[in-house]
Amino acid sequence: MLKHNDRILKDVLKDMIGSNKKVAKGYNTVRIKDAWKSEMGDMINSYTEKLWYRNGVLNVNLTSAPLRNELSMSKEKVIKIINDACKEALVTEVVFR
Repeated sequence: MLKHNDRILKDVLKDMIGSNKKVAKGYNTVRIKDAWKSEMGDMINSYTEKLWYRNGVLNVNLTSAPLRNELSMSKEKVIKIINDACKEALVTEVVFR
């Protein structure tokens, strides 16, 4: 006889992601990249060459030195925007290269 499971799929996925660090790392990286693309706008995205995330640090390669300098002065704002979009404090530092 089949037993019914009363758990919501969202909760099951959350448990699965939380119990596997490798999966959580990949999932959070995708969330942050999606947040960057949606929140930073077309102009900044056009100058964004590469994004990578590790241990709370978001590294961003930019092809424009003036934009790099401008964003470097607004690091706290960028961190807040990304974390708000992810609905979780994932990013603790941003490094613009």
